Amino acid sequence: MRYLLPLLLVLGTGLLPAARVAAHGGPTFPIAQDRPAGPFRISIWADPDVGSALFYVIVTDAAGHPLTDPPTVDVWVQPIAGRHADTRYPTEKQEANGQIQFVAAVTENVQGQWRVRAIAHNSLGTGATTATVEGRLVGLGRWEVATYIFPFVAIGLLFLKGILTNRRSRSPV
Repeated sequence: MRYLLPLLLVLGTGLLPAARVAAHGGPTFPIAQDRPAGPFRISIWADPDVGSALFYVIVTDAAGHPLTDPPTVDVWVQPIAGRHADTRYPTEKQEANGQIQFVAAVTENVQGQWRVRAIAHNSLGTGATTATVEGRLVGLGRWEVATYIFPFVAIGLLFLKGILTNRRSRSPV
């Protein structure tokens, strides 16, 4: 009976359901850098997590200088597999490191290749650029869960075997 609490703690620690952590699956990375697009140069940075992707769009003039008249920017995303048409995501203007960037929160729920199109428009005109990126799943797959839980289950089984072996050696024959 004195081994019951430690056994439950060891097994409970390894068998608790894993809570999904609200984090992203990796760093933001460029998918299009300084691409000429009409009167602009457009860069797109991506954090393409399935279900909660973020796209950062940086727009400069053709020479690479910050714009005096900030454009309006829309991001369009479509799975390359063609499961549905382009979906428009509005952006929010932010200032970061002395430059203006536009952030789009994308709720694309399809894993695989995505076509991303950024369209900028202001008094200079309109410019667009397109890039592709792989939408990645966040969290653990079934084999990763099995791999991570294995040591806890193994320790619990060894503990249980030790208890049963100890009981057998004490019981009268």
